[in-house]
Amino acid sequence: MKKTITALILTCALILTSALTASCISVDQIDEYISVRVLDYAGVIPDEQELALENEIYDTIKQYETDVFVCIVETLDGADSLEYLNNFYDEYGFGIGDSFAGVMLLISADTFEYAINSFGDAETAFNDAALSAMEYDIFPYLEQKDIPSACSSFVYDAKEILEYAENGQYYCFPDDGEFLYTGVIDYAGILTDEQVTILDSQIYEIANKYACDVVIFTDNSLGDYFDALAYLEALYRECDFGIGESKSGIMLLISLDDRDFAINSFGNVGLDGAAFNDAALEVIEDGFLPYLERNDYYGAFNKFVSDVDYTLECAENGQFYYYNSDKKSDYEINWTIVLPLLIAVLIGWIVAANFKKKMDTAVSQADASYYLKQGSFKLIASSDTFLYSTVIKTERQEKSSSGGSVSMGSSGSSHSGGRSGKF
Repeated sequence: MKKTITALILTCALILTSALTASCISVDQIDEYISVRVLDYAGVIPDEQELALENEIYDTIKQYETDVFVCIVETLDGADSLEYLNNFYDEYGFGIGDSFAGVMLLISADTFEYAINSFGDAETAFNDAALSAMEYDIFPYLEQKDIPSACSSFVYDAKEILEYAENGQYYCFPDDGEFLYTGVIDYAGILTDEQVTILDSQIYEIANKYACDVVIFTDNSLGDYFDALAYLEALYRECDFGIGESKSGIMLLISLDDRDFAINSFGNVGLDGAAFNDAALEVIEDGFLPYLERNDYYGAFNKFVSDVDYTLECAENGQFYYYNSDKKSDYEINWTIVLPLLIAVLIGWIVAANFKKKMDTAVSQADASYYLKQGSFKLIASSDTFLYSTVIKTERQEKSSSGGSVSMGSSGSSHSGGRSGKF
């Protein structure tokens, strides 16, 4: 109740502010008039988190001169969420500068309906592809009825998109209309915002350069799935990851509860395109697994992204990983060093054998009679005694079973395609 009253008071203040500032905030008035940018009429966001969001929004507005607004209402009363958002934004005079530049998220607490839209000069950075990306990130939280996390994701994405735009980078759809960028989905909460930002920027460049989706997915458990690889493949299909008609991409999943991991590739850059063949996946796994084993999750993901980038670069130049016939490392013998050593050993052995032969003057005899004194040995009895026996046992044949071949991961689990195991 207290939060509702506070929100109403703040709303009145915002209305008064908008009237006094001719319906928009100029750049030089930002410090004076930016007060509240998180309106929680439903009272679902904890005070501490709301304050953190306000501070993050304030820094974003100051840095990029673009308004960022979050509103949670108790109900839409049957109204269309996007229409409600647009009317709310216009009525209360949000936006920076003459174009009313800004981006807004609206959520209804009773039905979890939502809407996102951008306005004015901000529409260039927050184009349809960027808004789709923001929607993609907040939707899983709203499915879990976690409104605070959805709001945090929105504010974080808004700052990231503005940062990209300032550097001349904009979200875009490929020709088939599918979103080109996925990045890090950290449901387990094991990464900091800064770490996610760094990984996302690296993945964004890979996705746009090679048309290959790169997904890092963390969770606390595997849910109803029997192993990590099955969970990964279900997520990849159900979440519609991948770029182009073949849904090209590569995905790494980890689950903290049982310390499971899985990695697999899909589409033309994967098994069909040979970039991420079985040998490549094993090399990539060998790269990030030591980091996971010592709980350095950011190090593991950074290594994963780096190796994916390198593998794609090699594939673009016609170079691919492959197994030797014995699936062991390919060591070359330097015969310029080994051959002289072998010759020296052989010469030494011949010389030593020759010296030994000259020193050995004793001659071995064919039987023991040579060593006996004449007439000292008399045979009074004889018998046959067997010192050794050989027993051959033949195992009785039983019914055998047949099965298909599978690729075996270094960590012990097997699967026909992809790799998984424990860390």
